[in-house]
Amino acid sequence: MENNISKHQIRNKIRQKRETLSKDFVQTSSKIIHDFLFSLTQYKQAKMIMPYIAFNNEVETLPIIENAFQNGKSICVSQIIKENKTIIPLKIKSVQDIDFSIKIPQPKNGEICNIEDMDISIIPGIAFDIYGNRIGFGAGYYDKFLSNFKKIKIAIAFDFQVLEEKIPVYPYDIPMDIIITEKRIIKLNSL
Repeated sequence: MENNISKHQIRNKIRQKRETLSKDFVQTSSKIIHDFLFSLTQYKQAKMIMPYIAFNNEVETLPIIENAFQNGKSICVSQIIKENKTIIPLKIKSVQDIDFSIKIPQPKNGEICNIEDMDISIIPGIAFDIYGNRIGFGAGYYDKFLSNFKKIKIAIAFDFQVLEEKIPVYPYDIPMDIIITEKRIIKLNSL
């Protein structure tokens, strides 16, 4: 990949590849990623986590939510506010509290989670690099959220989404602490 490739070009290339993934690949790879996540000390010790709710061939997250509930963790999920491009983390008590009938699944309702009480946020993205940098969907929702989130940021992605070359970075971009794929765990920032 050339050094001058733009975020837009990377986003389009990786998104197109992700759209062609088979259901079997997504399920099998997601299971391996979950097992890696569940093995992390940071995950085991977390009391409150905020996973995204997967859609469009992202790494599946419902098994993460179910595992967290089984292990007594509190779960917050993103409510997206389109008017000001922000995320409000809402606490859910079960998977039934999620509305899957809309394009981007969100919580139906719930109490607002205190961002300082959350131990881990599991972050979606289109592409990442081995330095922890992220390319999201381009709207800036997670950039705003992550600017205030000071705890552990874990990206879960398929290995083809993690680039060896450094992706373009802007001052508002917040790097990940850990990236997990079906092939590896990349720990950054002294973790």
